[in-house]
Amino acid sequence: MSRWIHALLLLLVLILGTPAALAQISAQEVPTGRQPDPARQISPPSKLGLRAEIIRNATTALNTVVIVPDGASYLEAIARWQRTVRFPVLIDDGSVVAREDIARFVRAYKPQRVVRWKSDGSSQIATTNSGKRAAIESALLTSWGFTKDQTIQDLYSHWRDKEQFAPGIVVAHPGDSSWPAAIALASFRAQPIAWATSPRDVNGRLAREQVDALSKAIETECEALGFAWPALGDQIDAVALCLQTPAKYLDAEGEIRAVTDRLGRHADDKRGERRWAFVSQIFGNESRSAYTAMSGLFLSPRSALLFDGYENKPPYSNYELESLKPKLDELGATVRSYASPRNGRDQWLIASARAVDAALIFVNTHGMRDAFNLSPGRLRPGTLPTLTVPAMVHFVHSWSAVRPNDRATVAGRWFERGVYAYYGSVNEPYLQAFVPPELVMSRLRGAFPWSAAVRVQDSQVWKLACFGDPLIVIGQELTRSDTPPELPGAQELNASIASAASGERFDEAFELLSLMGRDQDALRLWRALDRDRPRALSSEIASSAVFAIGRAGTPSEFFEAYARLDEAIARDPYHLDYLWNLTRLRLNARGEDDRALIAYLRLHLREDQRAEDAADLAMAIASLQSVQSAREFLDSIEPRNQRDRKVLADAKRRITAR
Repeated sequence: MSRWIHALLLLLVLILGTPAALAQISAQEVPTGRQPDPARQISPPSKLGLRAEIIRNATTALNTVVIVPDGASYLEAIARWQRTVRFPVLIDDGSVVAREDIARFVRAYKPQRVVRWKSDGSSQIATTNSGKRAAIESALLTSWGFTKDQTIQDLYSHWRDKEQFAPGIVVAHPGDSSWPAAIALASFRAQPIAWATSPRDVNGRLAREQVDALSKAIETECEALGFAWPALGDQIDAVALCLQTPAKYLDAEGEIRAVTDRLGRHADDKRGERRWAFVSQIFGNESRSAYTAMSGLFLSPRSALLFDGYENKPPYSNYELESLKPKLDELGATVRSYASPRNGRDQWLIASARAVDAALIFVNTHGMRDAFNLSPGRLRPGTLPTLTVPAMVHFVHSWSAVRPNDRATVAGRWFERGVYAYYGSVNEPYLQAFVPPELVMSRLRGAFPWSAAVRVQDSQVWKLACFGDPLIVIGQELTRSDTPPELPGAQELNASIASAASGERFDEAFELLSLMGRDQDALRLWRALDRDRPRALSSEIASSAVFAIGRAGTPSEFFEAYARLDEAIARDPYHLDYLWNLTRLRLNARGEDDRALIAYLRLHLREDQRAEDAADLAMAIASLQSVQSAREFLDSIEPRNQRDRKVLADAKRRITAR
């Protein structure tokens, strides 16, 4: 039996299972009580997801994660993929964010080995767009076993003639920093790359003429590639937009709309009523783009966080999240759920006071770009939980994705936390614009890919934006092989850890332990050094260890490590979110040993939410010291706007009423 036929049969058994399951995936909108005919042809979104998973499940994933230092090494590593054998490749650019992303991926993937690898220098990425495009297409050809004398059109013809392609295309530009996602999705999913040009500011805004031009350019590329594309259910039904293009645009009526909802609809249809593809966007620098693609390709979510911040009454009850539990149970997922009456500010802060191990996150709330409201309470983006694994987020809320690469916004902070797929609004969409989460989850369980599961199937262009690989399907885990990839000179991190520890290069040892997701081992090493050689715990060592200790240790141990950081690092906004979230349980305990923590936090308020941090801290000051001390502290905070004034005034009233 060929590998392709085996993959198809296996997939149909695992995902469809029974005629009842087939009926379920045929339903496109809210169930009405009448079940669809199990014998009818499955819907285009289900067909889309099934075709994507047939390609994906024909892959054997090597039990190795490869970390490379640069784009040239990344491209050469992808070129060493084979048609049915692949391995995750991530880029360590030396930044804290990149290394935390790598650690998240490793914890979720749980590989047998993690290696560092660098190309020998013979492969260089050209600086010109034409040269980089040639290098990307050459790597794509090599990864599919094509020779240097064959062209990219030969590969695309092979896919089309053999019907070994996923039902989507990748849109990219060689000069755009999202190219690592483009090559990974193209090679792994057998998708042609359509090259397009667009402004590169995901936080910006396109004019109507610009989005129409991009839409037409994509259609022209599809036509040139020779694949059938104009209708749902044909050869091309998904577009992975690997560009930094703005996520929103201004239409002819002066309304803000989502670019990913306009694209994939016929360019000459000004009302946008004729959809031919589901579109989702990947943006970010090279390391983040690689992480986003690898997470969507290699991971299968099996943990969830549900937080329903709505009141339990119509119309909000139509979006309740408790009904998702049985579907998540079918996946074998662990679930943490918060619903009325346990769905207010206090419950959120408790939930986010430790790093969250959730790969699927559903949140219902309302508010603006930089705040969200619960029942009761109002919170700022800095209270979003830190994540131990890559996550997909469905966020029912207004304005959250208006500036998706801005950490001052809700979506921006989620992406910074390590989210690789996100669905949210670029403007005020109104509640009914969102598909009820129960239906979203039913679709995901029924083989709908991410970009189709979250969208209302028949609607005009609206304000909801989709991010991540459009063809993510919540399916089975990939088959694994322990065979190491052929990467001459690759260094296993386990051996490097032993060398670093024996050489007393403890900062390097902690960095490597963190990259491997071995937080408990990092905590044990920290405790041993703290016990036997406390003077060795320098700021450099603390910098390498602090996040692992935050995830594995107690709030007190985390604070003690954090307090050793160099002040410039301690005041870094990314670090400060960890500090405030992970010390919250200790702060709320209000014991005598909180004095040092309170003194430290007073000097480390977050600039984007100084008033909110001060209000939280004032409650602890009032409890441990006095109401007068708390009021004096609040008086020392200079409000920047009317919202700050209200937050500080409300805090004073609460303290006085204690």
